[in-house]
Amino acid sequence: MGVSVRVIGSTQIGHNLSKEEVLNMGGHLAGYCSSENTIDEILDEDPKITAIKRKITLENGHHSVYGHAHYLLDIQGPKFLMMLLNARRVMNTSEKSARYTKMVLSEDEQPLYDKWLGIFEGKILKEYPDIDGAEVVHGSRKSIKLAQENARYLTSVFTPTQMGHTLSFRELNSAIYEFKQFIDNAEATPFNTQVKDTMQEFIDDPTVQELYVPKLNPSVKGGEGVEFIQEDEFPREQFGSVYSVNYDLSFAGVAQTHRHRSLDYRIKLPKYPKFFIPPIIREDSELVSEWLKDIQSVASHFPQGMLVEVNERGRIEAFRMKAYERLCGCAQLEIMQNTADLAEKLLRNIEPLDPKISDKLKPLLNGPRCTFSDDGCPGDNCYFGPKNGVDRKI
Repeated sequence: MGVSVRVIGSTQIGHNLSKEEVLNMGGHLAGYCSSENTIDEILDEDPKITAIKRKITLENGHHSVYGHAHYLLDIQGPKFLMMLLNARRVMNTSEKSARYTKMVLSEDEQPLYDKWLGIFEGKILKEYPDIDGAEVVHGSRKSIKLAQENARYLTSVFTPTQMGHTLSFRELNSAIYEFKQFIDNAEATPFNTQVKDTMQEFIDDPTVQELYVPKLNPSVKGGEGVEFIQEDEFPREQFGSVYSVNYDLSFAGVAQTHRHRSLDYRIKLPKYPKFFIPPIIREDSELVSEWLKDIQSVASHFPQGMLVEVNERGRIEAFRMKAYERLCGCAQLEIMQNTADLAEKLLRNIEPLDPKISDKLKPLLNGPRCTFSDDGCPGDNCYFGPKNGVDRKI
């Protein structure tokens, strides 16, 4: 039998697929599983038959048929809402970057952001006086973009932002269900209260409400609430072809690392707040003290520089894919250092157990991706290069 492929439906900008169309599509596609008819015959079937299949699939948990229809959503809201959606490991996100754009902030955050934007730019140019050269990143000098990358640690994880996000009809309804579970059951801590408010605003949005189908939820498969925010203790660390490790990372770092959706991430807020200190200022004790004073002054806003406890688990092959992207002079510094440290930790613990796996990890300790990638580096203007791609302060 030869191969034949044709498009029977696709996402179209400007077209808003109605809930009825999606449910009918699911009913039709259930015919692939239960009918001997061709797809053309199924699409032309009596609407009463389609309605019966809709009812059966919704009630018996055969919800995969509702994953075919996708929606490209323009979502505006707090940064943490975007993190919650990204944590679902749907790989279709285009988000406004606080690394490359200035943020609109609250009255008490804006002066601190502007203050440290200037401090970081000055420190960067002093440490790397030729960093700008002829290189322009997204319309601005590299030193300015790197200063923004560090100043955004002072901004709240609930700072307004926006993203284009494509997810299936089924995934959207699963998110609504899990958000409802969190709102009803999660402890009412100061952080959780803001998260609940954010989730409720998302659920109450008219567009989301229009696409909501209560029966289309993961409870029929044993699904629970939001897995990304962990309230129980993390599992013990383990090492092998599948690993599980625990570490501290800032909110901003988590937003970077959990985009590697082949890996699983959970976060938990520590009992007492801790904060990330950008390496470019770590050797200046006065600046460190000033930084900690300033970021602590906005702690109630949950700044992106606040450290959270992270559990990361997955396959070694998936970690290698993450390292290929993050061990790079162009990657965010915190996530680059975290990935380098994790590669060393994995190798140290796996080498006595399984030399074959450790051999796959050893190249990751040589430096940035351009030192271990077979394909070389796709970047045209890398300032740090293979020598300083990992050993840098910015």
